[in-house]
Amino acid sequence: MCIRDSFPDEALQIHRLMQPAPSPREGEPEEPGMSEESAAFAVLGVDIETIGIAVARHWGLDDAVVHMIRHHPLSTPVRSVESDDDMLRTVASCAHEAVQAAALPGTRAGPALQRVVQRYGRALHLSLRDLQAALLGQPPGSVPPTQPMPLEAQAPAGSPVRSREGVFGQPAGARCV
Repeated sequence: MCIRDSFPDEALQIHRLMQPAPSPREGEPEEPGMSEESAAFAVLGVDIETIGIAVARHWGLDDAVVHMIRHHPLSTPVRSVESDDDMLRTVASCAHEAVQAAALPGTRAGPALQRVVQRYGRALHLSLRDLQAALLGQPPGSVPPTQPMPLEAQAPAGSPVRSREGVFGQPAGARCV
């Protein structure tokens, strides 16, 4: 179930709130958009992860699955993976953050992807080239070290890297739960 399918108008509103706004003064950087969590809370009164957990519990999914749905909090570092369940949760959190980073406009995607690698690299044995390859739907090590950023310019048709409409054709902020 996707927020965008159940609440298409709200998903679009979340997407708009996440977009950077032009600077009020010429020559200054643009104003950053809201985070997904903040935008969802502003529109829906609850964050998307909480909706996903409520749906999972309603469907009767076990606590281990509900734990895996939760993303690693951005405020805490990802240090190690203790179990298979932790590995799945960590990979899913990394993938979510990577797709969000790749969806950033212009030159902001490259530094954001580097932050994802800094956050998850040690726990997942992940390099920037491996992450770029994954986003392009290619095997690890297949992206040359000189691959320019942002990734969207190099993305083959059907890869999970975003278009202007968002990732996988969804508006940014619409996430499957």
